[in-house]
Amino acid sequence: MFRLKTAALAATMAAAALSAQASDVEVFGRLDTGVLYTVNQGDSKDTLQMSTGRSTGSRWGLKATEDLGNDWQVVAHLESGISSDTGEFCSSCGSRIFGRQMTLSLKNNSFGKIAFGRSGKPLSGSDEFTRIRSFTPFGVTYGDAGLLFYGKGGRVDNGVFYQSPRVVGLTAVLAASTQTSNQEEPEWTDNTRFWGGSLDWKGGNLGLIVGAEQIVVARADKETKDNPTTLLMGAYYDFGFMKLMAAYQKGWDLDRIGAFQGGSKLTIGGKNSIVRYFDADFYMLGATVPAGKGLVRLSALYMTGENAQRLANKSVSNDETKAGYWAVAAGYTYPFSKRTSVYGTVSYLQGTDALDKKYKVTTADGDLTRYQFAVGLVHKF
Repeated sequence: MFRLKTAALAATMAAAALSAQASDVEVFGRLDTGVLYTVNQGDSKDTLQMSTGRSTGSRWGLKATEDLGNDWQVVAHLESGISSDTGEFCSSCGSRIFGRQMTLSLKNNSFGKIAFGRSGKPLSGSDEFTRIRSFTPFGVTYGDAGLLFYGKGGRVDNGVFYQSPRVVGLTAVLAASTQTSNQEEPEWTDNTRFWGGSLDWKGGNLGLIVGAEQIVVARADKETKDNPTTLLMGAYYDFGFMKLMAAYQKGWDLDRIGAFQGGSKLTIGGKNSIVRYFDADFYMLGATVPAGKGLVRLSALYMTGENAQRLANKSVSNDETKAGYWAVAAGYTYPFSKRTSVYGTVSYLQGTDALDKKYKVTTADGDLTRYQFAVGLVHKF
């Protein structure tokens, strides 16, 4: 009996302590679970599977805020990516408990916000320090319907992130990393570093953005890689009945083709891809159209580039160094409430040149040339 009373008292005290701090600590999250049907146009079998994070990455997290006075705040942000269909950590998070974001920040309405730790790069479309989502109809999610630019989903460790306050419509975001993954090596050049940023202007119905990023590869990788560099420009205009968007990205010395990772995720003729020194141009034209309480999303994507190294050993003809793809997509999202919504998308993606289906190009989803249909439910808390 004494133990039960002690346990009850401890539980009551813990609940009281949490209640006292409720205004400073926020528990948040979202779950996105749906069904994805892929119709492959090559040798891969069609698939029907439960999917997670199709429209927005499933996650949970904690955010703690303390007022330091004089309009200054310190903010701790801990965010864990999860797979809502299995309960496992998200595939891009590996074994990291808080693989989506782990930052400690100082914030001031006049100065802006500076953060230290792990977060998404400015042009990745991921996490807090990015501004590109409002310039794209699908953000960087929804699979093939999303923005298939090089920077998609990129997060860095050991980062410093800064976002300025909005001044005459302008907002600046800057970021740098002393080692993009894991702990820093003692010798500076043994680390893979990163720098990047964006500047956007929003006034009335018009928005403009420009940004640049570069990964500075470690000394040990210099023989097989160069420094992947990207430049992004985008714009939108809101007509009221429709928001029209366009974007362009130029990439130099890239180590993957768009959002498709190398290795086991991109194979040509059954062999893992080799992507080195890839120069490419990416184009996007999109729109969102209000329809009832929901939103229609439309996009067209095109990429063309040339690879200084062959994409796969003897899988592609010797004179075929160009590679590309194009995709079209349509979707609809409908909010049941402020926290719950449903979505549906249909997309078609086709590889060209060295990524043509005659070379039996596959990704983690099946053939590169494919149709995809998805529906899902999202709940935020």
